[in-house]
Amino acid sequence: DFSVKYDTLRANETLTDLLARFGYSINDVYKLTQCPDSVFNERKLRPGQVCALLSDTDSIATPRYLVYEENIRDYVVFDVNNSFKAERKCNPSEWIEREVAGVVNSSLWVSMEENGASPLLAVEMSNIFGWSVDFFGVQNGDEYRLIYTGEYVGETPMNNYRILAASFNTGGSTVYAIPFVQDNEELFYN
Repeated sequence: DFSVKYDTLRANETLTDLLARFGYSINDVYKLTQCPDSVFNERKLRPGQVCALLSDTDSIATPRYLVYEENIRDYVVFDVNNSFKAERKCNPSEWIEREVAGVVNSSLWVSMEENGASPLLAVEMSNIFGWSVDFFGVQNGDEYRLIYTGEYVGETPMNNYRILAASFNTGGSTVYAIPFVQDNEELFYN
């Protein structure tokens, strides 16, 4: 029901610079910065973050809302018609179970990428198998398999992962890892 204009915060740009492109005055920016830090902290702006200006379709020149996207999940909605009253919101996320398996040809990181998984899973594997696999000595032909859950907003991964089961074969020997919780700490059976 709204006309939407998008823009992205550029390097070395201030909130005033960004909002000036939308036609806001310095007084408007001041009102926005008066929000409590728990709702919006303009000092945490980073290049690449997105803003959207929403206007009624019959009155494009009169904005009603400014939406500032902190990351794929969290955003702040400013009610422009109500002295920039702000409300923090979240896009819903879900945990999806996935599986990845592969053979190392150059590095575990590259192999993860080649098999459509986040290379951050290689870091998770090194944390899990750190006591039994020398990940600095991984060689071509080593094999791995992971069953994990990942947090997603729509189709976009949040880079939050939890390993459900893993195996790593190096030098003809396979090691396994299955999680269990003891004293509120997640550990892995081998």
